[in-house]
Amino acid sequence: MSVDEYKEFFLSHEIVATKDEPYLIQLARDGLNDSIGDALESTEFATLEEFFQGAAAVEEILEIEKSPEKNP
Repeated sequence: MSVDEYKEFFLSHEIVATKDEPYLIQLARDGLNDSIGDALESTEFATLEEFFQGAAAVEEILEIEKSPEKNP
């Protein structure tokens, strides 16, 4: 599941309306793909939106690193 798909899934749950941002950020972090979660482990986020932006950026970097290099 991509970060965008996970974000949509996560935000569709009722708990989002009942809990505070730090709790939701931790909950969202716990549900991420391990490689993305590990990369964000020491990063603090003020908002859930900021967290998902950071996760998407890490996902993009990991995808670039996995793709074979193109030789000119």
